[in-house]
Amino acid sequence: MNIMTDEVLTPTELAILESMHDARGAVVFSDLPLVRALDDHERERIGNLFSPLVTEIGQRSGDGILGLAKINSRGQNYVNKARQERDSPIARATACRAALLAWVPSAEHDGGVEHVSAFLGHSSAHLHGLAFTMAEINEAADYLAEERLVIAQRGLAGMSLRLHHLGRRVLENWNGDIVAWQRHGQRDGGGGDTYRFDFGPGATIGAVIGRDNSGTVNATVGISHGLNGQEIAAWLASVHAILPTVGIESDRLARIEQAVSELHGELDAPAPREGILRRLGQTVLDELAKGAASLALPHLAPIVAGLIEAGKQLF
Repeated sequence: MNIMTDEVLTPTELAILESMHDARGAVVFSDLPLVRALDDHERERIGNLFSPLVTEIGQRSGDGILGLAKINSRGQNYVNKARQERDSPIARATACRAALLAWVPSAEHDGGVEHVSAFLGHSSAHLHGLAFTMAEINEAADYLAEERLVIAQRGLAGMSLRLHHLGRRVLENWNGDIVAWQRHGQRDGGGGDTYRFDFGPGATIGAVIGRDNSGTVNATVGISHGLNGQEIAAWLASVHAILPTVGIESDRLARIEQAVSELHGELDAPAPREGILRRLGQTVLDELAKGAASLALPHLAPIVAGLIEAGKQLF
């Protein structure tokens, strides 16, 4: 949430604050139509919640309910910001993706998941009271699948989602903040510049990283025969998450992302071709190796080295 307040208002609470904003003057809180529909307990609770956002002019009633009051500058800023975000396609897309990701675990049941259309009626399927459309939800589902935060299952009845381990990590370690996770890669929240990346089961390859702190890049991948599609997919997800954080120059980054995209496409094919997987994998490794020599953030070179070492074990 980007709004400047310690509280995130519900749609009803925001609508009440908006009515005070639009009144352009002092109002008797209990006379507002939306407030009249509430019981005394809710009136008192919301009045207390609004304390930082309104200026009380008159005395409160004997039961503690807010009386004559006027929205203050902080309340006006809250309403204006909410309206801007509510009308912003970018803000709506960002909020819809986060809300949908948070909904997926609760929708999983009996080994399956609800179709994304079920999210349409969920209590979190809105931004500041304006419901997400089905088009926005479908776009969010596609985005989460592309980012490997969910696993999408498409059928005649529509799309259903299952939480990917990366999505669970975003929910648990980043409180569902996809933008922050993308900005910082899979950076741990423990402070300093400590990172930890896990690529799968197997022997550990360690690399010390960080400016003032140390950490470990765990490139733990083991393949005994042929290629392991699941471990390749996990490695690609890590490459995709880490690349924006290490400062590889843009042209090389584009080539790596193109090869990663083609690898995903080949893995998703009914019969993935080993030769193509190896060729594309080697392309990613070669470009990573070349990029490691000229990183914009050279202290993060061990992260790239960990990715390369893990990839060598895969391809």
